[in-house]
Amino acid sequence: PSEQTREQAIWALGNIAGDGPETRDMVIAAGALKPLLAQIAEAPNMSMMRNCVWVLSNLCRGKPSPSLATMGEALPTLANIVMTCTDEEALSDALWAVSYMTDGDDDRIRAVMATGVAIKVVGCLVSPSSKIKLPALRSIGNIVTGADDLTQEIVNIGALPMLGQLVTAGTKQQERKEACWAISNIAAGTPAQLSAVLSSGVMLPVTHALQHGEFDVKKEACWAVCNAVHGSVTEQVQFIVEQYNTLGPMCDMLSVSDPKMVTITLDFLENVLKAGQKVSNDKGGENKMLIMLDEAGGVDKLEELQEHSNHDIYQKAVRILETYVGEEDEEDGATIPATCADGQQFAFGMGRTAAGALEATPAFTFA
Repeated sequence: PSEQTREQAIWALGNIAGDGPETRDMVIAAGALKPLLAQIAEAPNMSMMRNCVWVLSNLCRGKPSPSLATMGEALPTLANIVMTCTDEEALSDALWAVSYMTDGDDDRIRAVMATGVAIKVVGCLVSPSSKIKLPALRSIGNIVTGADDLTQEIVNIGALPMLGQLVTAGTKQQERKEACWAISNIAAGTPAQLSAVLSSGVMLPVTHALQHGEFDVKKEACWAVCNAVHGSVTEQVQFIVEQYNTLGPMCDMLSVSDPKMVTITLDFLENVLKAGQKVSNDKGGENKMLIMLDEAGGVDKLEELQEHSNHDIYQKAVRILETYVGEEDEEDGATIPATCADGQQFAFGMGRTAAGALEATPAFTFA
């Protein structure tokens, strides 16, 4: 058939596949993938290439995802497009296809990573085009929800500083949100990955987003801070609180209407106070974290939560107050820290799918 006829047929298949998983699977079952890959290899012009890559992206898209056995043969072609194509439209569709293929179990992510495409995907984070950055961000976010070794590959490539820049410099809200999401999942990884997060300086823009960002961005920034503190040793908790002044903006999250965000913030505060009490027990003196919390208005907010309609939030607030704040001294009203007691912890350190001495030199400044 003529070039024009072939391109019209490809366009029609793309529309059918794009209607949903059922029609997508019909296109795959009809044997469209092999001739589509052949057309990509022989594309006589950019119009044909764009159409073919768009169709390939639609074949990867949708839930339930097409099986790896079915779409695996497309991965080398897909990786080649990402690594060599300079056309924005075709590259964007190819990156979205990568994001769809990495949205699943570790086997799917490993198959994509085995093509060597990750370096180029990370490099796309510095593209001036949101059409390139967004699918690259989604792909990276999906990869770092996987096994620790997969997350480590992204860290090794050098993604963290680029993610940190996007938290505040991203031109779209979705870019800032997904950058925080990726950082939160890296922070939820191994101790080495958490150390990489802290030493990279990305917690500075994360804290800035927590304080000044749109609510959807604040939520992901809150997760990042919570995951970082949950996986930290005592010295790292102090570093996060003191270096980045996280207590104030985190206490503000106690006033939001989303119960899940209030819950994880309470667990963050419990971890912080527990670390402060450990230092107090080991070295003497007052719980410095409690003093800082009180200065940030956190104790007042905890007391207000004793009236919260959500029973779990009420119980957590009461437990924190009873364990760490105690009673007011009768003579001068000074807060007497109570002895630390272990309590039930929220399941931080979990990847979320649609984480020695620390000398971080923050590389981010704000006007």
